[in-house]
Amino acid sequence: TWSLPTTQALAVEHRGSYDNLGNPWGAAYQYVRYKKLKQKKCATFEIYRNDPANTATADLQTDIYLPLK
Repeated sequence: TWSLPTTQALAVEHRGSYDNLGNPWGAAYQYVRYKKLKQKKCATFEIYRNDPANTATADLQTDIYLPLK
């Protein structure tokens, strides 16, 4: 387990194959640049909402977070 101090973050929800995670990551970074948001100097991260062993590929859910200043 790990923890992150309370912070604001840009969150993007992705549904589908892990092979396509580059698309929401690219969209998140593009949005941050377009809105001129500032990222914190800490790690971005993903949260996997279900297990690929028990879930159809099309139903996989991944949340992507970019911590912001």
